[in-house]
Amino acid sequence: MATPHHESLLDQQKQAVYVLIRDGLAAYEQYLQILNVSDFLNGEEKNYFVSSDLGDFSDSDDEEGEPLICLQSARFQDAGDYCSLEVDGGTPYHAESAELKIETRVKFSPGICEEIFKMIGKCSHSIKIAMFMFTEKSIFKKLCKKKKSNPEIDIFILVDKSQFDDFLVMAKKVIKNDFKNKEIGIKVNAIMKKGNNQGKMAGKAHEKFMVVDESSALTGSYNFTWSSEYSNYEQVIISNDHEAIVNPLLKHFKKMSKKIKYETL
Repeated sequence: MATPHHESLLDQQKQAVYVLIRDGLAAYEQYLQILNVSDFLNGEEKNYFVSSDLGDFSDSDDEEGEPLICLQSARFQDAGDYCSLEVDGGTPYHAESAELKIETRVKFSPGICEEIFKMIGKCSHSIKIAMFMFTEKSIFKKLCKKKKSNPEIDIFILVDKSQFDDFLVMAKKVIKNDFKNKEIGIKVNAIMKKGNNQGKMAGKAHEKFMVVDESSALTGSYNFTWSSEYSNYEQVIISNDHEAIVNPLLKHFKKMSKKIKYETL
C-alpha cells in the first residue's frame, strides 16, 4: 500500500505528465527541477505523451477522470502493480501559471569541467555539443559512460573541421582503451562556416556550447580541452533560461546540423 509520501509523489508525477502533454519536453524538465523530482518516464513514454492528441481534459465532464495511460511504477508501489494517470476533473497544471525558477550563473576555470560532468550526469534523453576544439579525454569518457548506462540518450557532437582529426584521434583512443573498441553510439561530425558565391572565404565553426535535455545549456569561451580547464582564463554561462539561451542555441545547432550525415563512434 502506498504511503502518504508515495501518494504525494504520484500526484507530482501526474502534474508533470500534464505539463509534458500541454507544454512540451522543456517545460516538463523545468517542472521536475522545481519539485526536485527525478525523471520517471523513459524515452518511449515521453514520445507517447508528446505525440498523442489527448484533447483538452480541463473540459472533461467525467467526474471519475479519463485514464491516460498505465505505467508500471515499481519505485513506489509493489512490483507488478500499476498506477493509472487520470484527469481528476480539476484544471490541470499549466506551465505558464507557475513561477518557473530560471537560474543563470557564470563559472570560471578551473572548475568548469566539473560543471560539465554534473550536467552530463543529470541527462535523461539528449546532449548536443558544438565545439571548436574537443580533445579532453575525461569529458568524452564521461559522455561514453552516460551513453552506455542509458542507450536511449541521444548524443550529438559537432567539431570544427580544422580540429576534427585531433578530436577523432582522442575519441577513438578512449573507446579503444576504456571500452574495448566497442561502438558507443555517439554521433559526431565536422562542421565549418561555408563561404558564399561572392568570394567570401569559408570560416571557422568557433562554437563552444552544450545543451542537455533541451532544458539547460553551457556556453562561453571554454573549449573542451585540458588547456581551457587548467592553463587559460575561461568562463561559461550555465542557464536553464529556455527563451533567452537554451532555445536559441538549439535552433542554431539544428541549423548547423542541416544535411549532415553523422558518423557513429
